[in-house]
Amino acid sequence: MSISNWADYPPELFALTPGEVSCASRTWVTIVDADTEDEIYAFCGWSQPADLADIWFGSPAGFAPPRLVYVELDDHQGARSVSSNPVTVCPLGYGPSCGG
Repeated sequence: MSISNWADYPPELFALTPGEVSCASRTWVTIVDADTEDEIYAFCGWSQPADLADIWFGSPAGFAPPRLVYVELDDHQGARSVSSNPVTVCPLGYGPSCGG
């Protein structure tokens, strides 16, 4: 997955935060199942907006991936959060339209 407008996010959002015990970056990135609101995976420690161009998550063997997901950026220093629009998840081997 990729956040297509990753360049719109300022580098300051990914600044290192000295003293942060659980993660070194200011902004955490979470992938959320849009249907259930369950957190699927989270990233932290990123150092630049370009890291948003290569986001991934896995599903346990034998389980289908969620139908829709969105990405949430949580700025721990600025106490704000922004979310993407939901996107359709295509299983591996399928094109952007999930048609095969």
